[in-house]
Amino acid sequence: MRLLSLFCLLLNLSSLESQHILLDESYEDWSPIATSIEDTGDSNGLDIEKMAITNDQEAIYLYLKLNQEILLQEQNRLTAIIEFEKGVLEFNFGEREGTLFTTNSQNQIYHNDIGLIISPSVSSREFELKINRTFMSG
Repeated sequence: MRLLSLFCLLLNLSSLESQHILLDESYEDWSPIATSIEDTGDSNGLDIEKMAITNDQEAIYLYLKLNQEILLQEQNRLTAIIEFEKGVLEFNFGEREGTLFTTNSQNQIYHNDIGLIISPSVSSREFELKINRTFMSG
C-alpha cells in the first residue's frame, strides 16, 4: 500500500538563515531554526507533525517529524516541492526521483543528481535530509 501524502516547500533560499546541520540523528541542532512549522493531527494517514528547513552555502537541510514510522526511501508518495531562483524541483522520496522544471526544460532527476542524503536510512518517525545546492546552478 502506498502512503498518499504530500508536503510542499516553496521557498526563497536567500531568505533562509545560514545554519550548519549534522545528519547524526541528534535533533538538537534544529532547535534554533526559525523556519519551521508544527501541524499535528490534520490527516488520517501519514501526517507531517513538524518540519523545518535551513541552508548553508553548500546544501539545503530539511527536518521532518511524522506521526508514524516509515522508510522514507520506499513505498510512500511524500514529495518535496522546492522553488529556487532558476526553477522548481519536485522530488518524490519513495520513488527516489523527481522532476527539475526550469524556464526552458523539464528533466527527470534522481537522488544522486541532487546529492540527497537521508538520516536515518532505516525506518523512523524523524528524518534529517541534505540536498546539495549544486543542482541549482545548471
